[in-house]
Amino acid sequence: MMKNPSDAKHPIRTKLISNAFFIFIDWFALSFFSFLYWFIIGKTLLPEEYGIVYVFHNITVIVSSLLPLGTSISLFKLIPEYIHNNQLGKITSSIRFTLKLLTFTTLITSLFIFIFSDTISTLLKIPKILVWLLPVSLFSYAVFSHQASIMQGFQHIRKLAITSAIGQILKVVIAGVLVYANMSFFGPIIGFIASSFILIVIRGGYLFYNKPPVKINIKEIVLKFGVAALLDRMSLLLLTSSASLILAFFYTPEVVGIFGVSMLIGGQLSLVPTIFSFALFPITSLLSSSKRMEKRQSYLINSVFRYTLLITLPIIIFVTLFSGKLITLLSQESYLSGKPLIPILAIGSLLLGISIIFTRSLYAIGKTNVQRKLFILTSVIYVVLSFTLTYMFSALGASIAYAISSFVLFVTSFIYLRKILKFDIPLRSIRKIIVANIVSLGILYVLSNFAPNILIGTLYTILVGMFYLVLLLFLRFYTIDDINLINAVSNHIPIGKNLVNNLIKIISKYAEKS
Repeated sequence: MMKNPSDAKHPIRTKLISNAFFIFIDWFALSFFSFLYWFIIGKTLLPEEYGIVYVFHNITVIVSSLLPLGTSISLFKLIPEYIHNNQLGKITSSIRFTLKLLTFTTLITSLFIFIFSDTISTLLKIPKILVWLLPVSLFSYAVFSHQASIMQGFQHIRKLAITSAIGQILKVVIAGVLVYANMSFFGPIIGFIASSFILIVIRGGYLFYNKPPVKINIKEIVLKFGVAALLDRMSLLLLTSSASLILAFFYTPEVVGIFGVSMLIGGQLSLVPTIFSFALFPITSLLSSSKRMEKRQSYLINSVFRYTLLITLPIIIFVTLFSGKLITLLSQESYLSGKPLIPILAIGSLLLGISIIFTRSLYAIGKTNVQRKLFILTSVIYVVLSFTLTYMFSALGASIAYAISSFVLFVTSFIYLRKILKFDIPLRSIRKIIVANIVSLGILYVLSNFAPNILIGTLYTILVGMFYLVLLLFLRFYTIDDINLINAVSNHIPIGKNLVNNLIKIISKYAEKS
């Protein structure tokens, strides 16, 4: 186990925990209500209609995420540095410039969509009226995402979590009401667009920072950080969202709908490491200003990697064993043909999530050229594999292409980051996690044969999950740093202090001392 280079109670570590806690709240709200949103669609719409909504949603996410040309992530990177160096006027100038750029690219893209609306409708197999709705959807999604990047730059994670929860609730309510009113696929799409506009209003103050503007280095924002961030975003969107568009090109919306439900289940594994990457990013960026902080950067990345495996490996087991039951829970039996896709998508998502930690750490420490090369390589591999395998094997090919490309990005990003920061993978911890998972897998596999439905299966999983954590205790997986982490997290939770104190006493008896 890599030793902490300084006191585990350092304010930087506390800030990482605080960020992770509120990003987890944001993720929980996003995931829960997103599941509810797609649950309503899966339970009420046919696979073909589900596929139409899924394609519209993904084309919005892909295109709108590219409209800022990477400058949204530039703000996420630069705002903490501006605050640290007391250059608040640069924040105003940067926000204004990026908003103007976003508006310009949106107008150009909208004009293109209107001119080629017939072609787009034919290629994506969606009604033409939805193509005409795309510019509205693109603008609303792009602006509220831009606001989110600004909030993350200020590290206003609590406000981000609260507003995200409000937006997701509104999306579910609007979509549910309109679906109940027999508006078919229009209901979820209108709910998706309307919630984005409402969030723009709620977060409006972040677009109008009031410090006097000063001259900024536009070349740095756009070329150095923007281009690298754009490639980051393009590559991740290719991996996570483009499969539905490629499937729509070769096959019917029904196939897209079946793949969409499988991706909804298996694709969630990337969210856990992504939460940690967002929490870690502004801190790593701040630490990059000093060469003396490389050991602390390595330590934080090492810790995040360890906790990611601790949480996600049991989830992979769960979604694999109960994939069929999860599909029928979230949709209908007509989607069950997507069951074999879920384990492949789950493993690919975990690898992709860890890769995001590595690549964003490279970006945060200023190695944008390395990050750019990795994403170009991965994107080329994915495009070749995705079109080839999707054409040959339909949704199964799309899933395999996703998993292979995620593995390539994982390996290459790890090699480069380890070379730069010289951090070590916590092999001792990984061995203990694997042993605990193998034992727990055997028990859960036996119990799964006696699970008549997903609710009983979930109960078994919770019990086995508790056994998993206790088994790790006897394997001496936990360390003094973990105890400090529990203490720090408990500071954000006003209840259960006595339970936390008793838990700490138990763990302390078995904690690894090194």
